[in-house]
Amino acid sequence: MRRLAASTVLMAIALFAVPTVAAAATGGAGAPDVPPTNIGGSPAGSTILCTDQVPAAGGTVGCSGISVTVGTTPDGVQVAFTSATGPSCSVTPAIGVSFYDPVTGVAYAGTFSTPSTVSYTNSAVTAGETVLIYNSSTATYSAAPAGNVTAASTTAGAVHLTVSGSASFTVQQAGACSSSITGASLAFTGEPFLGEGLLAGLLLLMGLGGLLVVVRRRPRNA
Repeated sequence: MRRLAASTVLMAIALFAVPTVAAAATGGAGAPDVPPTNIGGSPAGSTILCTDQVPAAGGTVGCSGISVTVGTTPDGVQVAFTSATGPSCSVTPAIGVSFYDPVTGVAYAGTFSTPSTVSYTNSAVTAGETVLIYNSSTATYSAAPAGNVTAASTTAGAVHLTVSGSASFTVQQAGACSSSITGASLAFTGEPFLGEGLLAGLLLLMGLGGLLVVVRRRPRNA
């Protein structure tokens, strides 16, 4: 009877643990059908706000106050819009705009017929503030232009960028940041999952330990 009870507990823990770890590997619920590592340049802890596809003829897509205008491309591009906590000196979240190939599902490696433009509206932004660009190789922020951002400016309530590829940015509070700010780790997640994965692993180990105790205490047959 004790063996049956221990087996039941172990099976329940395993059923909980496997879906949790699987969700972690795929970027979590709500992530697009593309590996999170392909969504370029976003800080750790980024959450996907939405994804949308720009047709081959080009066009404008967006959500949550963010929009991007893309020129013509051979097959169109899929765009993922993300948000993460920016450095302490920023007045906006770290906003990410990432491009990937809708056919292959990998980071978009092509070029655009015309420079792509990004706009982001936020009432905390004032004219003339510095736009900071996230560098995923060094996990730091630097003043624009930098990385795939060739130009950036702010007006009252809005940020405007010209980009040649995926980029993440935030706006510096006037006089509060140095020219390079340490950012988050390099890992990208579609949804936070590390804590859930650790909890599932701990419960699985506890279940195994309980099973061993039951087996050891089982009386031997005469």
